[in-house]
Amino acid sequence: MKTLKEIKQNIKQFNCYWDADDTETTNKFNQLSLEERIYWFINSKEHISFAEFHRFFGEEMEGDIFLELGGDNGKKMNCYAWMGMNKTFVDTIKAMIDKEYIFLNPSVFLVYLFDGKLLPLPLAKRVPKNGYKEPHWVPVVFTTFRQSTSFTLKEVKTC
Repeated sequence: MKTLKEIKQNIKQFNCYWDADDTETTNKFNQLSLEERIYWFINSKEHISFAEFHRFFGEEMEGDIFLELGGDNGKKMNCYAWMGMNKTFVDTIKAMIDKEYIFLNPSVFLVYLFDGKLLPLPLAKRVPKNGYKEPHWVPVVFTTFRQSTSFTLKEVKTC
């Protein structure tokens, strides 16, 4: 994995959105590593939902893995952030969170409603200390800064 400084240097030329017809810039962007493109996307907009990731990365992120939020005590929380990603995408996101390049922060379901994708699970109103008995969805967004409550991804499961 590259350092954050290397990532920022490599994405500098893509500091704003470009015309979709600009194939030269699009081709250059697509040559960046997955971690560079993820960081660019989060850094360019801030507060990125998994629904926005899905819209931007499309098939590149699709798979059969879903993410459970990790609890401080290592106990199964039954709180899920998203479903339907592939191992490469998940491993890249987890590594970037572990290195604190990006952060996973609480959000509200309205963000996902606006972004056009929701999970078919009951909505978690809060993350209980000992978790839920049944699976619940916890809406989250990615940022490049830590908020007072940032989540970790401690468990990766296959659907």
